[in-house]
Amino acid sequence: MTGDSPRVRIGARLRQDAVGEWRSATRGEEALTVRILREDLAERDDARMLFEEEIRRIHRLNHPSLLRVHHVQRTSPRPLLVTDPIDGPTLAASAPLPAADALTLAESLVDGFGYLEARKQVHAAPVPERLVQVQDGWRLLTFRDIRAWDELKSLKGKTWPAPGFAPPEHAREHPEPLRPLPFLAWSLGALLRFAAGGGAPREVTGEAAPLPAAFPRDLGDIVQRLMAWEPDARPQGVPALQRTLAGAGVPPAQAQPGKAFKAPVPKRKRGRRS
Repeated sequence: MTGDSPRVRIGARLRQDAVGEWRSATRGEEALTVRILREDLAERDDARMLFEEEIRRIHRLNHPSLLRVHHVQRTSPRPLLVTDPIDGPTLAASAPLPAADALTLAESLVDGFGYLEARKQVHAAPVPERLVQVQDGWRLLTFRDIRAWDELKSLKGKTWPAPGFAPPEHAREHPEPLRPLPFLAWSLGALLRFAAGGGAPREVTGEAAPLPAAFPRDLGDIVQRLMAWEPDARPQGVPALQRTLAGAGVPPAQAQPGKAFKAPVPKRKRGRRS
């Protein structure tokens, strides 16, 4: 790599997706990752536009629970980003964590969700495979996952990166829309559950998976409140999520009743009296 970051050395390819590839990299003793447009797409304007849009969404993010971008190069021959390393252990491979560590992770994620909300953004796929350990902390990968706040609804019914972690209202046939606040509550509960050894929240069939009997009871109460099956029954917004995480031992929230339907009042028939 030349230009603005001559000291960065690019190594082996880690993996790739439809637009770009990730390569290991170093800068002196510092481990990094380079995200670069795929070579076979370098001459395609549509691919370059998609990669540029990805850069625009994530390169200024600056929060301890989100992967950090250190450098951006938009010029030819191929645009790229230099980021924190992504080849560390994922939460998917590291769970279960001690209960206290799982709760600390959840608290940091709430803070990250709030940071994105202030930017009118939302992380659209907070699943265990996309939480990576960087040094002594966990960071959410952001590549292609950061959306505008009002874009989340467009993902309803589309392929989910980890179906066992999708909220019920993601299903196309579910009557509720996919809204950021209930979605984030569900996602937080799903990650807390998984981190503490509870596994994925949904079975292959889509039904709710029961918590293991050995799951910490206090965390179980919190998880159930965050993951109420009805979206409107979940805590809404960062302050409510923070209060819920602090509420170990509080009974789980009950689903809020829907609108009551009034039975029709039978009309008195006109006619002769008996």
